[in-house]
Amino acid sequence: TLEVNCGITCDIGGGSTEITSFYNNDLVHKASIPVGTLVLAEQLHMVDGLPLEDSVKQVYQLIEGHMAGLPWVENQKVSLIGIGGSAHAMAKIDRHRRKLPRQNMHGYRMAVENILQMKTYFSSLSNTERKRVKGLSKEKADNILPALYIMETLIHHMKATQFVISRNGWREGILYDKLMLL
Repeated sequence: TLEVNCGITCDIGGGSTEITSFYNNDLVHKASIPVGTLVLAEQLHMVDGLPLEDSVKQVYQLIEGHMAGLPWVENQKVSLIGIGGSAHAMAKIDRHRRKLPRQNMHGYRMAVENILQMKTYFSSLSNTERKRVKGLSKEKADNILPALYIMETLIHHMKATQFVISRNGWREGILYDKLMLL
């Protein structure tokens, strides 16, 4: 478990992003938006491995359009909990950048500014250069930018106070709670 009793979770997949809010460890809201890394990657027009500015604007408009349907996200000023491969990749990159020893990523905390800086940095790299970044697997190099676009948008909407990595999602938490009752 994480020592965070209220926040918003984000699990970015290829075809969709799952967003939930919780308070006192109880699920309050949940949504699935049809915006994932593969969906956004298809929208990005690349030249020399760099996205064209117009296509980046279109991607942000697409994300913003879906975020508009989630008023419960706005101005929450709570922790953003990252679940899944994209969030773990961001944390690994941050760990390498800060020259921290290998550790269990569950509970790893980052300043939201680090996510925003990471987005700026990766926006300037070609795909070949992204594949050389320590902490980022070659498989994630193609999808890290779309994931960062989603994360950045969510951070701004919710006014996230920190970014925390979770190894587990809601299903695991519910299962854990049920097992504890036996």
